[in-house]
Amino acid sequence: MKVLIKGALGFIGLNLISELKTIPETRIVLQDLSSVEVTNPNIQFISEVSELTEPVDALVMLAGISGKMSTQEIIEKNVSLLDQTVSDVSKISSNFKIVFPSTQLVYEGRENGSETDDSLDPLNGYARSKLECEKLLQNLSRENGQISYTIMRITNPFGPHVPRPQNYNYANQMLYNLYKGEKIELFNKGETLKNYIPIRNLSTIMSEAVESDVFKNQIINVGSSSQVKMKDFFESARRIFENGEVILSETNYEETVESINTEKLYSLLEDKKLQTNEEGIIEFKNFFDRNSNPDFLSFF
Repeated sequence: MKVLIKGALGFIGLNLISELKTIPETRIVLQDLSSVEVTNPNIQFISEVSELTEPVDALVMLAGISGKMSTQEIIEKNVSLLDQTVSDVSKISSNFKIVFPSTQLVYEGRENGSETDDSLDPLNGYARSKLECEKLLQNLSRENGQISYTIMRITNPFGPHVPRPQNYNYANQMLYNLYKGEKIELFNKGETLKNYIPIRNLSTIMSEAVESDVFKNQIINVGSSSQVKMKDFFESARRIFENGEVILSETNYEETVESINTEKLYSLLEDKKLQTNEEGIIEFKNFFDRNSNPDFLSFF
């Protein structure tokens, strides 16, 4: 099996590489704007997708464009990037699958998510661009039966192998601050419900989508099997780290309540050994205990 990961050197990409390396006879092609020196014979680095010289069996599309742009610009640039990438891969690969991480923020309103066919009304420009990319993939698959897709609407991933944890997503930022012994403040007294997923679980699920057809042409909600109050999640982390302080603020803040339905996902993964949130937090701690200044190049 040969897998192309576009946007490979971010948080999800690094953890997915670690997972894919465990699958026998798997070759991984990395495409990213950053350049790395690769010594692993089963891993190849390219700077542009057009440099592919052999067909791939799967494309994992992790690259995206964001920044100080209008919502419409973000949508246009991300849809164009996805369309061009699929077109480039199609020039050398006639039959392949696309694994695309989307977001649970595509669901409308404060009661986010639930079933994957629920009404959709993205909450921000980022989510709107993800939804438009989802539509593009579905259209491309209908037009070309040789191209299949798995769309994963992801909640809050957390865990190790974060190139810049203090600049990544909310969960990793807060965990890293606690780990460093800092104070973190939770609005609404920490009562807001969230759905966190250990990055190892997300990587396992994405790897399964790459390796098998279990999620072929499906949209899957990807989160943990249950919600947790923010205060319980971060207090658990504080106890494990034996560091930091969790402050429960009286300030009311309009937080999105996450209630995605992951029943379909977990019914298809009964044989997989997945982590609990606590196990994910312990792995986060162990990683930074070993790597005071982690270097993602050690992956290769």
